[in-house]
Amino acid sequence: MKDGVLIPGNWEMVRIEDIALKIHYGFTESSTKTDTGIKFLRITDIQDYKVNWNEVPYCRIDSSFANKYLLEEDDLLFARTGATVGKSFLIQGKIPKSIFASYLIRIKLSKQVSSKYVFYFFQSPDYWKQIGVKAMGIGQPNVNGKLLSNIRIPLAPKKEQHKIVEKIEEIFSDLDQAELAYLKILHQLNTYRQSVLNSAFNGDLTKDWRDTNISSTPAIDYLKAVSEKRKIFYDKKIKVNDKSRVDKKNYEFVYSQNERIPTWATAKLDKLITIAGRIGWKGLKKEEYTTKGPLFLSVHCLNYGKYVDFRDALHISEVRYEESPEIKLRDNDILLCKDGAGIGKIGIIKQLPYKATVNSSILVIRSNEIFIPDFLYYLFKGPQLQEIVNERISGSAIPHLFQKDIKEFILNIPPIVEQQQIVQEIEYRFTIADNLENTIKTNQTRAQTFRQIILKSAFQGKLIEQKTSSDSISSLLEKITTEKVSYMSIEKTTPKSKRGKNTASKDNKSIIDILSNASSPLPADEVWLQSEHKDNIENFYAALKQIQDNVTAVKKGTKSLLSLKNENR
Repeated sequence: MKDGVLIPGNWEMVRIEDIALKIHYGFTESSTKTDTGIKFLRITDIQDYKVNWNEVPYCRIDSSFANKYLLEEDDLLFARTGATVGKSFLIQGKIPKSIFASYLIRIKLSKQVSSKYVFYFFQSPDYWKQIGVKAMGIGQPNVNGKLLSNIRIPLAPKKEQHKIVEKIEEIFSDLDQAELAYLKILHQLNTYRQSVLNSAFNGDLTKDWRDTNISSTPAIDYLKAVSEKRKIFYDKKIKVNDKSRVDKKNYEFVYSQNERIPTWATAKLDKLITIAGRIGWKGLKKEEYTTKGPLFLSVHCLNYGKYVDFRDALHISEVRYEESPEIKLRDNDILLCKDGAGIGKIGIIKQLPYKATVNSSILVIRSNEIFIPDFLYYLFKGPQLQEIVNERISGSAIPHLFQKDIKEFILNIPPIVEQQQIVQEIEYRFTIADNLENTIKTNQTRAQTFRQIILKSAFQGKLIEQKTSSDSISSLLEKITTEKVSYMSIEKTTPKSKRGKNTASKDNKSIIDILSNASSPLPADEVWLQSEHKDNIENFYAALKQIQDNVTAVKKGTKSLLSLKNENR
């Protein structure tokens, strides 16, 4: 044991600054799509320890001091803020000429140390234990160069470092294969669910059931009866001049006999169901949220499966609740997110705990008397709506579902009794799929836990057999010191950075400010990270929605590029 850590006798506990040549922040500048010959690597370009260099933008930087920021093989990069704060990325293999952005920290290691050895340590439990609490700032979590330089790492002799890396990668390779198999199964389960829903709504799922249950009222007869009943109600209200409780001619819906299934009908959703949404925010501000009172639901309440979950709900006053009667929620209401990052998410309300309403990103859908609520929920989970959602996501930088997108749905409508059977058939199959998915996710969690156990064992010297070695850590550290002196002498001849016009200044900039100062369209994720909303992506989308008339959004590949319209510059 050394310095309170259980490690082999020929190892030493050192600090990162003892084995690093340099630790520093990246370059502060705006990216550009113009090919300047130098790529500009940002936090958002690093996904799952990988970088698609073709998607990385460029940067303008004076060549006289660009070398200070040029990335080289074996450089270690750290996210110092954002959702991936503290995570590391190792530069490996051939990369284009690139510098790194200011939200990243680089550690340039001594050549006397295995970069992969250090990289794997930065994924280990001991690293996260050292950095965990300290990484939490007053607002956004962050790490800095000083914190990283003081991280303590068990340093093995150089030959052992390579052997440990080889063993880690051997085991991790097997785990990678297992996890790929898990992902494949999860993908197959999602495909299976969509197949079940498609089969449900084209009539195939209950074909055998229909053959033995022919006594139910055909859907077209039922729709005709509903239309007549609604017209009687409408005429009665009009006669007494009471329009408060009836939709405008809601009996005039379009329907016909289904061509394939005699007991089914085909109809347009318009007027069959009720759709309502909050018209703007009506001046509602965060300062008006209350500690109690009616629940105020957002997309976060749709993150927990089929049923709307109220744990993330905010509260508003009774006055604000009463201002929009059409979206006062009831049991069996279906909530659909119509814009922002959560577009297409859906949930159904069961056992509403208290009176509640929704924010402007949510549509409230009621099945009325024509549909079983759960049938309608699964309809919106199915291929028809998801196809529209995907069109909106791929076709616009600010995706949005309009009420008319839903009202124009042409769908097959079974009799009520068959709707009930369809729901039972779907949920039976989904329960089997859900159980299998839970087993897969449990195994995924175990695989991640096993990785941490492997890394912990590796840096305690327990992963490989320990043999007597003549290698000396003291000698290794002396070589590192000599290398540092040489490196620093070269560094002194490098010109210091000169900040240009586009240097990022203060935090908390508005989206308008960022786009006004940009010389070319910026990726939406870059605008988000530079903006006052960098702590909350939902707030960013809400702010973007409020100024969408002033912003031009263009889709390019997987990126959404934003710029101000000319008249707003």
